[in-house]
Amino acid sequence: MRRFFVLLFFIFLAFPVAAWSHSYYVDAVNGDDSNPGTIVSPWQSIGKVDLTAFQPGDSIYFKRGTAYWLPLLVSSSGTADNWITYGAYGEGDDPAIIPAYGFTAGEWSKTIGFTNVYQATPPGAGDLDSIWDNSTQGTAYEDTRWMMKKYNIADVDSTPGSVYWDSATNTCYLHAFDSDSPMTNGHNYVLPYWMYAISTEGQDYVRIQDIDARFPVNHTVITCNAFVAPLDVSTNVILKNIDVLATCHNAFSILGQNIMLDHCRTTYTSGDNGDFVIADVSTEGAGQDKPTTNITVKNCDAANNFLWPGVTDLTAFKIEYNPTNVTFENNTVSGVYTYAFGASYAVASETVVVNGLDITGLTDLAVNVNLGKDFTLQGIGIDSGSTATGGIYINAVENLDISKNSIHGGGFSIYLNGASTGTVRVHHNILDGATDACLVVAGGLVNQVDNNILYDSPVGVVFGEDQAASANTALRNNIAYGCTNAYSFYGSTAPTGAWDYNLAYDCTYWGNNTSLAVYQLLGLDLNSLEADPKFETVGTDWRLRADSPAIDAGIDGGYTGDYAGHGMHGNAWDIGIYDFNGASALMRGAKTIGALFR
Repeated sequence: MRRFFVLLFFIFLAFPVAAWSHSYYVDAVNGDDSNPGTIVSPWQSIGKVDLTAFQPGDSIYFKRGTAYWLPLLVSSSGTADNWITYGAYGEGDDPAIIPAYGFTAGEWSKTIGFTNVYQATPPGAGDLDSIWDNSTQGTAYEDTRWMMKKYNIADVDSTPGSVYWDSATNTCYLHAFDSDSPMTNGHNYVLPYWMYAISTEGQDYVRIQDIDARFPVNHTVITCNAFVAPLDVSTNVILKNIDVLATCHNAFSILGQNIMLDHCRTTYTSGDNGDFVIADVSTEGAGQDKPTTNITVKNCDAANNFLWPGVTDLTAFKIEYNPTNVTFENNTVSGVYTYAFGASYAVASETVVVNGLDITGLTDLAVNVNLGKDFTLQGIGIDSGSTATGGIYINAVENLDISKNSIHGGGFSIYLNGASTGTVRVHHNILDGATDACLVVAGGLVNQVDNNILYDSPVGVVFGEDQAASANTALRNNIAYGCTNAYSFYGSTAPTGAWDYNLAYDCTYWGNNTSLAVYQLLGLDLNSLEADPKFETVGTDWRLRADSPAIDAGIDGGYTGDYAGHGMHGNAWDIGIYDFNGASALMRGAKTIGALFR
């Protein structure tokens, strides 16, 4: 008997708590909270889940095809060896977390004394008081469209697509988008009851996957306690295959450490900030307990179909304030946004990498980065017509690498504003169809502009009046094709940087409305060429043919590979984005460029 207990003791040591972990099941239709939570006898409500303390290694599964009308509040932490998992089981659509109340058509009635207003009384629940007392939040949805918040019935009457909730009488007043009757128009109207749909609220080692989140009033999925100071953020969280449908602020608000988002999607967000927002307010007086660092957002899709009038900043993928070590990898943007990727107030943001971003939506600026350090923007594909103002706009970034991007259309492809410092490199990009200029260097220190394709634009590269920018820049191995001016600078003083080994063809002027010969008299472009680069196919295939004069005609810029990652072949680097090796290379295009980074 003693040997038996000794054996049992060692088995306990060999199999720690995970051996006694449990799986719990939730079925909103056929469950009961008095059940043990097994797959045969599941729980019913998300409230039961929220109030249960789980052990490391436990798993909680919601039945597919069911909906839950409360937020999911993660109640417990796992450990490094035994994470807590929330997921789905069964057949059908992923389970939906809907922290809101859905009105039926029969609940509405016409509001007496007003032309376009209808009213209904929701059940009293949730955080309605705190939501509507906040002057910047509180709203409702018509189907998936976020409605404008108003503060009295008269303003609702004059504003289609607006809503007002009167806390004194618990009455919701609504003006439909088409000024028709919610009693008969067939639309669905949803009143959010909670600020968020899913919150990890400072819990650690948590995995949430295969769940839909819909109709919160603010942050749909959040990894802290809803910005109630002090901010208790989460560490070691995986969010995978989560679909967010309709939100009026942020779809994902990510604060904390070691967090990964994988294959998450947003649809019909129409908010006023961002879809995937990585933030750090630990130095902003908000009491964040740990800084935000080591964040990965990969294989995620942002899709929005509606931008409210007056909304000036809806960003698909966004950096706010001071997170560090953030990677965005192989993501896509479609629909209507102000920016596809943006960094704002990012004074201390460090080591931010964008590696593969396909943009097919309508944006003002595709990429807008304002302040920060050690940014890499690579593999960004922007379709023609996807940007109204321009492609990539940079202001005051220390250490920057912009490479292997494919940008089509817009007023400019890349615009570098003043005060950038450190090492700034713009290389191996395809920039075409800009209506003003492919690359604008308005100021700051830009160290290297190398091996770019500059196609079909009034100006290939233009340096602004800041003489320091052109003086400190090496402009080498670029090809300008079909531009009015290939390489230009403002002012009467010639740049003193290393401008050489470039090529121009089918351009009216070499630059500054003058010729290559004049530039060479100024000591510029002494080894540059005016010749047909002989591309495989102009506009679609930028490889060089075997008889191209650009082969072995460039200079070493210190790069290890070309646009496709190939090393140098022959006696010297080629001019252009590909180094000729007689073999096939991946072609340009917002859809194929991501393949380089997968």
